[in-house]
Amino acid sequence: MKRNDDDIQFGNLLKETLPEAGRSEWFTRKVLNRLPEKHKTYHWLEYLIFTLCLAICGVCWMVFIYNQNFSVITVRDIIFATTLLAVTVTLLFQFIHRVLSSC
Repeated sequence: MKRNDDDIQFGNLLKETLPEAGRSEWFTRKVLNRLPEKHKTYHWLEYLIFTLCLAICGVCWMVFIYNQNFSVITVRDIIFATTLLAVTVTLLFQFIHRVLSSC
């Protein structure tokens, strides 16, 4: 968000006219005790779904390579391989990103 001159002047006015908040060693504890409980997360379900999707991609790659006649490559083969590669790379990237962001 871009701050303009009015925002800066208003902030300075508040800093000049308002008193400082007093320090309280119990403030943090009180606030933390009043926070709602964290919802249970289902990271394991996400990891399971990613793993299943990657396994399905692996099976698709095996079927594609096993049934591929490399002496004749058609446009359908190129489109299928490109699509499968895009899906596999996207799944891998999302899975790795999710694992690294949860650490």
